[in-house]
Amino acid sequence: MNKHAKIKTPIAPKSVTTGPIAGSHKVYAAPKGYQDLRVPFRQVDLSDPLEPPVRVYDASGPYTDANARIDLAAGLEPLRESWIARRGYAAIPGRAVKPEDNGNVAGERLAPHCPAERTLRGAAPGQLA
Repeated sequence: MNKHAKIKTPIAPKSVTTGPIAGSHKVYAAPKGYQDLRVPFRQVDLSDPLEPPVRVYDASGPYTDANARIDLAAGLEPLRESWIARRGYAAIPGRAVKPEDNGNVAGERLAPHCPAERTLRGAAPGQLA
């Protein structure tokens, strides 16, 4: 690389694609005994009005929930934080970012730092992970 070439600072996206997927909508179900958990499903209405809708597991995250408000600077809501804390996992310090975390790239190809603050938790020796 030319030693006089200017290295560009990576630019974080200002928005992401959100909204429902055409022909379906997001619904949630809670397992018995775990009303605080919401398992996401995509409900697909079939063209035959005599057929009931079909539900499939939905791993698209909150981005396809019509009611979700996405804030890229704040990150996704830590939905499982209280559940993890109740299981006894202690807050731990983070570690420094390593080159391999970003695929050993540098300069303009380096992913920007995520500004969202999170509590990291870890299991104690002998504690189930």
